[in-house]
Amino acid sequence: KNIKKLKGEENAYRIRLGDYRIGFFIKGDTIIFSRVLHRREFDRYFP
Repeated sequence: KNIKKLKGEENAYRIRLGDYRIGFFIKGDTIIFSRVLHRREFDRYFP
């Protein structure tokens, strides 16, 4: 429920944790965590 696939990006996902978002990519069987940002900054800086 807290994990969403991002539109327009093939392997990009986000996890919602309160007011913060964790952006990550899934490549094969590897998860690459990229950013932890406040929700108002997330769309601007990720991916």
